[in-house]
Amino acid sequence: MQDESANQENNINTNTDVFSLAVKGGVWVLMLRLATILLVFAKLVVIARLLGPEYVGLLGIAMLVLAILNTFTQVGFAAALIQKKDDIKTYLDSAWSLGIIRAGLLITVLYFLAPYAANFFEEPQTVNIIRVISLTVLLDALSNIGVTYFHKELDFKKDFFFRSSATFADTVVAISIAVLYKSVWALVAGKLAASCVKLAASYLMHPYRPRFAMDTKKALELWKFGKHIMGSSILRFFILQGDDLVLAKMLGKEILGLYRYAYRISNMMATEISDMIAQVAFSAYSKLQNNKEKLRAGYFKTIQVVSLIVFPIAGGIVILAYELTHVVLGDQWLPMVPAMQILCVLGLLKCFQRAPAFKAIGRPDIIPKLSAIRFAVLAITIYPLTKKLGMAGTSLSVLIACLSSQPFAFRYLQKLIGAKFTDVAKMLSFPIAATLVMMLCIFAVKSVFDTVGVLSLGFLVALGALVYLASICLAGAISKDYNVLALIRDIAKGLK
Repeated sequence: MQDESANQENNINTNTDVFSLAVKGGVWVLMLRLATILLVFAKLVVIARLLGPEYVGLLGIAMLVLAILNTFTQVGFAAALIQKKDDIKTYLDSAWSLGIIRAGLLITVLYFLAPYAANFFEEPQTVNIIRVISLTVLLDALSNIGVTYFHKELDFKKDFFFRSSATFADTVVAISIAVLYKSVWALVAGKLAASCVKLAASYLMHPYRPRFAMDTKKALELWKFGKHIMGSSILRFFILQGDDLVLAKMLGKEILGLYRYAYRISNMMATEISDMIAQVAFSAYSKLQNNKEKLRAGYFKTIQVVSLIVFPIAGGIVILAYELTHVVLGDQWLPMVPAMQILCVLGLLKCFQRAPAFKAIGRPDIIPKLSAIRFAVLAITIYPLTKKLGMAGTSLSVLIACLSSQPFAFRYLQKLIGAKFTDVAKMLSFPIAATLVMMLCIFAVKSVFDTVGVLSLGFLVALGALVYLASICLAGAISKDYNVLALIRDIAKGLK
């Protein structure tokens, strides 16, 4: 009995430690994401004002070509290393070495492929852009693979400084060169600077020193997990960037530039916050992969946190899309407003956060199955909708494709960890109601203004934030099933 009690106590301490680590790590990842959002948004605004949609579209085409080859050769070793329970030191050199070999092959292929890609998109300027931007693949591969421990051990404080330094370099270099030369090469230089800084920081921040070596047995062991990530990555590429591919070919670089901005702005907060939570959740879930009850509780808490932040931001962008574009970016970007409003709804679906749970319990094979459903629907709908409605039709196709996989995803989730859709829907009803109240208030107040400028836009944003906070707190006071204050207390307890 004493041994059993001791084991129970150890399990409690372990779970508590994991929650505490996850919360502490989450704070640092939140800081990283907020810093990233601020830096990227500053870059988006300056580039929008100085360069315009055409140059953004040119880089978009080059990045699209790079992403195609990068995705089709993705081996998923990073996720496999994080998911493994045991120490991963004996696997690092093999994973790092394969990454370098892969990068060398990619650069070679991209160098010879660049003219053909430029001909396909009818943009000869992209030849040299593709060749130069491909160097980022090699720089990233040469980075110290020891930084994987930042995620595996939930040490997101170090990860914060590691990644934010690269984002800072990208922003500063891109803006500086854009101001001086007003050229697409400003964006290329920013990407290269980010990779160079990330390479240097990886060796400064972690003591591990990789060496070129190959253990076939270790590599195959990682591949057993990583192959599912690879399959998912390929489908994910067509889902997330197939729209860019279609737009670039059908409507040209300027429309692609507009669409990329519409997607980035509408999904920036949703993507950054969701990715932040997923990053922490995957590491935390991996430590609790054998305790489904704890994993399910963590999943519900994850949805609660993400929805609290993402829903009001998406609602605010929908109701203020025209004003935000006009005031912040300029009138040349106004054609993207309908697409941006549609894509905001897509951001809301990122709150469900199922992929980290599937990967943590050793079922990454589910992710490509869900992606296949989305891809099939996207492939059927994107051409006719784009042809009929233009950029807005592309956005609508992407949204429909994402919605199509939701029932299947929740079916898997309920089967594996017992998380029911009805419980999730009940939890989300509170932030949805608070967001709708906020949107109605903003709509009523903004009709008073003849024109919206910087000050009036700031006022509307502040008003929306106050109304949402008041509404969500009121919901928590009325219903015992949704207690925001209790969630804050749990997070504060985890920080101790």
